[in-house]
Amino acid sequence: MTSGEPLIEKVRSYRTTISLYVTVVALAVALPLQAQTSRNFYEGKAITFLVGSSAGGGTV
Repeated sequence: MTSGEPLIEKVRSYRTTISLYVTVVALAVALPLQAQTSRNFYEGKAITFLVGSSAGGGTV
């Protein structure tokens, strides 16, 4: 960049550079992550279902 370069060009250049850095950092953080299996996620936890009707359907 030269000192005679318009301000808008400098801002665009900075914005592009920052966007590139943010993208690289986001990819570096996200790539090593792996989703755990549902078996591992629910292991040792209780699941409670609340049903809003009586057995056989309908309401009492």
